[in-house]
Amino acid sequence: MVEGILFEQVEDSRQDWKVKHSISEILMVVMCGVSAGERSIYGIREFARLKEQWLRDVIGLKLPNGLPSYDTVRRVLGMLDPKQFQSVFIRWIEEELDIPVGSYVSLDGKV
Repeated sequence: MVEGILFEQVEDSRQDWKVKHSISEILMVVMCGVSAGERSIYGIREFARLKEQWLRDVIGLKLPNGLPSYDTVRRVLGMLDPKQFQSVFIRWIEEELDIPVGSYVSLDGKV
């Protein structure tokens, strides 16, 4: 399962009793949507709706409460500490993908 490895270290400041979706799964949905070229939360949500089975089967998301809503994704993205997210993402790139420190990685398929 990719999502646990990638985003389990991102701080989740939401109130536990209100949480229906793990921050790891929300952020993985967002990353997949952005990687697929979506530029808005609505686009990311539509991508997830169309690719829900792929997200479950290939990416390994459990999504026990279904897909997160537009508002949930918006709130989670709004509460993230960008520096912490960047740090976690870079650490994952360096450790899990065995990319040398200081290397440039093209995420959009361009040089």
